[in-house]
Amino acid sequence: MPFIIDNMISVVIPTYNRARLLEMCLSSLITQTYKDYEIIVVDDGSTDGTEDVIKKFQRKFKNLRYFKQKNRGHSIARNLGFSKARGEIIASTDDDCVVEDRWLEKIRENFRRYPKAAAVGGSIINPVNTRISWSHYILTYSSWSPRAKKRFVRDIPTCNIAYKKDVIKDLKFEDDKKSLGYRDTLFNFEVSKRGKILFDPDIKVYHYRWLYNNSIEELIKSQERFWKGFQHGGYVVHGFSGKVVKNLGRAGHCLRLLPIFYRCVRYGMVLKFIKNCGIILRNG
Repeated sequence: MPFIIDNMISVVIPTYNRARLLEMCLSSLITQTYKDYEIIVVDDGSTDGTEDVIKKFQRKFKNLRYFKQKNRGHSIARNLGFSKARGEIIASTDDDCVVEDRWLEKIRENFRRYPKAAAVGGSIINPVNTRISWSHYILTYSSWSPRAKKRFVRDIPTCNIAYKKDVIKDLKFEDDKKSLGYRDTLFNFEVSKRGKILFDPDIKVYHYRWLYNNSIEELIKSQERFWKGFQHGGYVVHGFSGKVVKNLGRAGHCLRLLPIFYRCVRYGMVLKFIKNCGIILRNG
C-alpha cells in the first residue's frame, strides 16, 4: 500500500518518574495545529504519580493511550510504544521535552516534500540556563543546533524524530544495558541503510532534562554511558574514524572535543563553551 502522508501520526513518549516534566510535555502536545494524531505514553514502572498525570490529560485529550510495564529501561519502553502505534508516521519525543505547537505539522510537511525520507527530525534547544545543562547540551546535542542547516544526516536523537512506520516495523532499540548511550544512534544507523534521514532545524523541541536535577554526578554518569556505548559497538556508526578513536581509548574519546568546539564556533556558542570548559573538559 502506498504511503499516505495525511494518515494519523502516532507520538510515542517513554517515561519514568518524571511526572512534573511529563506534564509539561503533554501540555505542549495536546495543542498541536495538526489534528489527526494520537499520543502513546509508556510508563516504565514509575512510582511518582505519573498515572495521575495521565488520567488528567486523558480528560483533555481523548486520543491519549497509556501503557505501563515493569521497569525495564527506556529502550524497551519505546519499543512497546512503537509496537502499539496506529499511525503511518511514528513521531518520538521524551518526557523531558516541550514541543512547538506546529511540531507535527512541520514533520508532516517535510515527509510530503521529501517522499524518499525514511525519517524526519529537528533541532534540540536548551532552555535551562545552568552550567550543567549547557555542558551537557554542548557535549551531547550541539550537532542539532537550531542554527544548523537543513540537510540529510545519519542520526537525530529520539527526542525529536519521526519515522515511516513501514520502514522501521522490524527494527528494535537495543536494551539500555547493551547499547548504553548509543541506543538512538545504533537504531538510526539501521534506518539510514533503508532511506535518508532529514534534519530540519525549524522542527524544534526544548529539552528540560536538567530543570529539576542539576547534578554534576548525573552528568558524569551520562557521559560515561555515552563512552561505554561507543566502545561496545557504537563506533561502527562512524566508520574508519570510529575504529581509530576506539583503538586510541580515552585519548581518542577526548578528540571529539575538537569537532564539538568547532560547532560551538559555527553556531554561536563559543562563550558558553569557554564559560563551562572546566566541566566540558572533565567529561569530554
